Amino acid sequence: MFHDFFHGHPNLMTPRIISRGMLASGRDGQAAAYELSSGTDFNHNPIFGVTVVRQWADGTLENWEDKGKLFQGSGARANAEAYVSGLKREARQMIRKYGR
Repeated sequence: MFHDFFHGHPNLMTPRIISRGMLASGRDGQAAAYELSSGTDFNHNPIFGVTVVRQWADGTLENWEDKGKLFQGSGARANAEAYVSGLKREARQMIRKYGR
């Protein structure tokens, strides 16, 4: 999903991919996937970003912008990983509620 949507281009601020995976998928073709990536801010401090792409039943892909999030400071990676875990639960509930 990420390669298709972003055409293989990395995130500008967090170009190093740590992990990618499915958050949830439904039988009707709906799906959501995440990317956890890292980089540095303008002061060269480490940052971590979570990007989410969703696919509608008709195959349309979109950047789920309100689910993307940037993490910085102490514990940033752990906080980003915890956020992904929460997204997995939320996405599964949404697919169950709205998917077929």
